[in-house]
Amino acid sequence: MRTSLPRSEKSSNLVRFYLFAFLTSLIFAFLFYFPLFRIVGTLDNSMPYRFYLWIRPSQDPKKKDEQIRKYRFVEVFVEDLDYLPIKKKKVKYFVKEVVCFPKDYLLAKDGKFYCNGRFLGKAHPLSPHPPISYDGVIPEGYYFLMGKNSFSFDSRYVGLISIDRITGVLIPIF
Repeated sequence: MRTSLPRSEKSSNLVRFYLFAFLTSLIFAFLFYFPLFRIVGTLDNSMPYRFYLWIRPSQDPKKKDEQIRKYRFVEVFVEDLDYLPIKKKKVKYFVKEVVCFPKDYLLAKDGKFYCNGRFLGKAHPLSPHPPISYDGVIPEGYYFLMGKNSFSFDSRYVGLISIDRITGVLIPIF
């Protein structure tokens, strides 16, 4: 014989169920609509890793700079840059490694790039866009980014990248 629960117990069970459903929905909303981290993949063969853990950078420029220096790999918004390969391929973001930081000395001359005297790489001679020229200290709030491939869309061709363009800090997974 089946006995039914008293009305007050049914009500409290129903309240617990709706509270649980509401809290679960809230957690999923924060995870998917306001993520603090996510997995980012890149098809770019100029990067040493294919997958990264994306972390939302701090809004405070000093803390954001500390995060960038610590992890070195970043996601950068580039859709509005005036650079033909980015426009043609409709690239919105790229993943690159920060190789030269604010207050470092950058020498970019004749398609060869040095940071504090250390050779970083060279531009591809057949690139559709000429490499930048730069001789001086990188100003505060700007970074020089590179991929491993000389055809990589990076600072060799688009110049220094502002901290405001950096939308994520990345930790390599594999």
